[in-house]
Amino acid sequence: MKSIEYLSKDVIQEFGGRKQAGVIALIIDVKEKKIYPVPHNLEHVDFAALLLDKKKGELKKNPQLAARLIPSTISIEEGKIVGVLTGVSGLEIGLKVKHKSSDLENAHGMVWACINLSEQLKTVSVGKLKINRIRF
Repeated sequence: MKSIEYLSKDVIQEFGGRKQAGVIALIIDVKEKKIYPVPHNLEHVDFAALLLDKKKGELKKNPQLAARLIPSTISIEEGKIVGVLTGVSGLEIGLKVKHKSSDLENAHGMVWACINLSEQLKTVSVGKLKINRIRF
């Protein structure tokens, strides 16, 4: 599992469209300060277990083991980023993982730093945002 610093064309091509066209799912490890794109073949819970070197059952028994892993979704339309939503995935919905507000804010900031670097490198551009929020 390789972390990313920016959204390269390869990352967008490989990880974009995971559950719907134009969407890239990320998990941000706020403790390690790393951003990971979620593979198409894994749910957030399964990917979190891999990142933490835990079994899925361990996370089901103790969901807070995954509290440092914050999900974020980037939406892209016509080559432009039009949305960033941080803090909601199967971890929160299915496992009931609770995150600190400060961790959610840090994760959202890390995603925007990634987007800003991507924009500087001209791999993406930001369009008119339809959503830019943190779900607490």
